[in-house]
Amino acid sequence: YYTRYSKPKASIVIEKYFDIAKQFALDFAQMSIKFCEMQKFVTSVIIGATTLEQLKTNVDSVDINLSKELIKKIGEIQKKYPNPCP
Repeated sequence: YYTRYSKPKASIVIEKYFDIAKQFALDFAQMSIKFCEMQKFVTSVIIGATTLEQLKTNVDSVDINLSKELIKKIGEIQKKYPNPCP
């Protein structure tokens, strides 16, 4: 599991997505969950939480709206780094 996400580009991409969340004043986890939820090919999003606070944050992602500008910025990163953790 860990070796897949310790690829050289993984930390770069994560930082870029994190910066987008900060730029739009969103919680990184909520932005990530909402983005997954919005994909037409996704039927459900499995969340993980080890604390009640994390669970609340994850569940509250249903109330998040991602702007077209934000989605465009995510898309730009995906184009530059299409598969950072093969």
